[in-house]
Amino acid sequence: MKSGRFLFIILLFLFSCNLKQDHELEPDWNAQILGPLVKEDLSINEVPDIDSFAYVNAFSLEKDFGITQEMPIKNVPEIGPLSLPINHLDLTETFKSAEVESGEIYFVLTNNLPFDVKQGVIVKISQSGDPLGAPLVNDTLPLGLPGNGGVYKMPPLNLNNKTLLPEMDLQIINFATKKRTDTDDLLDPSKEFKIEVYIDKLKFKSITLSQGNTFNVEETVDLNLKGTDINAKSLSGKLYTFANNGMPLKFSLQLYFLDGSYTVLDSLFNTDPTIQEPVIANGVTVTPRETKITTELNETKANKIINAEFLRIKFNAANPPDVTINKDNLLKFQLTGDLDVAIKK
Repeated sequence: MKSGRFLFIILLFLFSCNLKQDHELEPDWNAQILGPLVKEDLSINEVPDIDSFAYVNAFSLEKDFGITQEMPIKNVPEIGPLSLPINHLDLTETFKSAEVESGEIYFVLTNNLPFDVKQGVIVKISQSGDPLGAPLVNDTLPLGLPGNGGVYKMPPLNLNNKTLLPEMDLQIINFATKKRTDTDDLLDPSKEFKIEVYIDKLKFKSITLSQGNTFNVEETVDLNLKGTDINAKSLSGKLYTFANNGMPLKFSLQLYFLDGSYTVLDSLFNTDPTIQEPVIANGVTVTPRETKITTELNETKANKIINAEFLRIKFNAANPPDVTINKDNLLKFQLTGDLDVAIKK
C-alpha cells in the first residue's frame, strides 16, 4: 500500500515538472463580451461645480479696522458698532438662475481677534438682482463670540423651492468688540475675523443657462472591459456609443478611460463627435434624438484601455443659447461592446 502511494507521488512530481508556468502559457481561447457595458441617465444634477459653493473672507485689524500699529491689547478701544465692507460673491457663470429642488445655506464665523465680539452681530446674504429684495440669510449672533478662536456656526437654512441667482452680496452689520484690560500682551494687527459661506447639497428643478458660457454634463462610472476574474491578454472588437439627447442643446462627447487611481489611460474618440439636439419648440424639448457612434478598437488603443476601471462621460456644449433645462430633460447614455478578450487558460 505504501509503495503504491509512493509511486503516485513520484508520477505527480514528474508531471508537474513538465507543466509551463502561467506566464509561459499562450492565449488559446477567447471570451466574447456582447452587450451594455455602461448605462447612465444624466441630468442637470450631473453638471460639475454647481452642486455646492463655498466662499471665505477675512477682515483684519490692519486692513478693515484701521489698527496698523502694535500696542498693548489693553490700550485698544472697543471697535464699533459698525458695518463691515460689503462683499460680492460670484457663485458661477454656468447659469443665470436656477430653481432649487433641495439644498441648504449656512455660514461659519471664526473670531481670531484677541478680544471678544459682542452679541447682536447681523449677517445678511442677499441675491444681486433679486426683484423681491428679501435676503436669503438674515441671522443674528445670539451670544458673544470669544476671541482667539471662538467659532459660531449658523443652523443651515433650507433652500427648497427657492430661486438661486449666481451673484450675492454679503453684509456684516452691528459688528462690535469688547475692551480687554486683563493682559499686557501686544496686539498683532494681522489678526482676523473670518466668515465662511456654504451653499451645499443642491439639487435642481431647472437651470437657465448664461448665454455664451461653456456647459458640461459629466459623470464617472465603474467600467470593466474584460469580464470578472479573467487574466486577459488582449482586447479587440467594436464599441458602440448611444446618446439619446433630451436637453435642448447640441453637444460634443468624449469618453475617458481611467485606471484605479482615476488617471486617464486614453480617450475613445480621436475627434469629439457631435450629439444632435432634440426636436425643440420655443426652447423646449419636444422629441429626444438619438446618436449612435461605432468605434473599431485598434491594437494601440485596446492595449491602453483594457485595464480601465472607470469611465468618465463628458458632454460639452460650447456657447449654448439662453435656454432653460429641466431636471427631466435627460441625456441617456449607453456604451455597448462587441469585444473579443484573449484569455490565458
